[in-house]
Amino acid sequence: MSLNVMLVPLLLLLPPFYSIEVELDVAVIGNIFMFARIWDALTDPTIGALSDRTETRWGRRRPWLFGALPATLVATWFLLNPPANASYLWLALWLFLFYVFWTTMFIPYQSWGAELATDFDERTRVAGYRDGASFLGYLLAALLPLVVLQGVLGIASPSYGQMLGLVGLFFAVSLPVTTLLCIWKVPEPKHKTTRPISWNDLFGIVVRNRPFQRLFIAYLFDRVGMGVYFAVMPLLIPIGLQLGSYFLALSVAISIASLAFSPVWVRIAARLGKHPSYCLANTVSFGAYAMFLFVPVGGHYWAFLTFILLGVGNAGTLITAPSMMADCVDYDHLESGVEQTGAHMACLWLVTKIGFALGIGIGLNFIGFYGFDSQAATQSESAITSLRVGTGGIPMLLLIPAVLLMLRFPLNRQRHAQIRRALEARG
Repeated sequence: MSLNVMLVPLLLLLPPFYSIEVELDVAVIGNIFMFARIWDALTDPTIGALSDRTETRWGRRRPWLFGALPATLVATWFLLNPPANASYLWLALWLFLFYVFWTTMFIPYQSWGAELATDFDERTRVAGYRDGASFLGYLLAALLPLVVLQGVLGIASPSYGQMLGLVGLFFAVSLPVTTLLCIWKVPEPKHKTTRPISWNDLFGIVVRNRPFQRLFIAYLFDRVGMGVYFAVMPLLIPIGLQLGSYFLALSVAISIASLAFSPVWVRIAARLGKHPSYCLANTVSFGAYAMFLFVPVGGHYWAFLTFILLGVGNAGTLITAPSMMADCVDYDHLESGVEQTGAHMACLWLVTKIGFALGIGIGLNFIGFYGFDSQAATQSESAITSLRVGTGGIPMLLLIPAVLLMLRFPLNRQRHAQIRRALEARG
């Protein structure tokens, strides 16, 4: 919950904050975010492999969470509190550092969760609880500004800086508490590695692990689409649809929908299987993205329906993908003789971050190409159209290859049971 309370605001609020309030160029901001996320993604395999290699009396994952905690909080402070004359260099420096330190916590944490269960369906339940807590973090990131800034302080349309400041404060207070609780309470899973993990093992995962290769490519498509959405949607709502006063309420709606449907997707995956559920979730998201092309200006009811539908679809995607990744780890363990949960999780998040990086760069450069100017009093018709296409049209099209790739994913319940029996027989 605490790790993710800062993640979506960073993608949704920070680019418009630096564009509108710090008055930096939107296309340059998009490029900074793109390169920062690519750099962040490239560090994931290294951190995943190092945490896999770590052997201490406190376990493999605990030292990473504890060690990176202070640096994450420091980078967050400087990123959210730029000086009046902040430059592109300021944004780039602290954004790069934030992503590095946050990843140093997040990849070992995700790997730790993936190791807690070996059963096919239990892994989905673990992912459901974990990602349900993530959705709770997203919800709090929207609910806190809505309650405190709009409800208590009476600010009808809070600035992006005000929203970021409040969420950042909650992040700074909650992250140390929940990290220490995790370190104290979560058991160290039993793991068996038959030989030391080499760097060739790490970077050969995507080449040799064919099921993971399919998941890797499919997830890249849908994360690029989500990145475009994250980049453009915060500008579409207040400028293109004239719904700025509803921005926080819409963010709450999508988070509640994701949180509420997390247990539903766990049940759906248990009944249909993981990859059919992944395809179904992305089909729901496809419909939501399509609706952004037609939401009328000022049509807040249609906007709420669209956001709720997208929250439902996104919940299914985020729960099933990590659970399928854990099954791919077993497949690779059987084939290679090496258990590399951290490395696989790092590769999956590498896809997420590269997808978001490319998506943010594509989205902000796309609207800039069609004439959008965050400092302009009025926007051209082509600029407004580009906001709709960036929020809905481009992400919608990118989901098509993602679904087609996963329709024939080879690791179903029966195949995974065979793999687990073979691993247990090997001992």
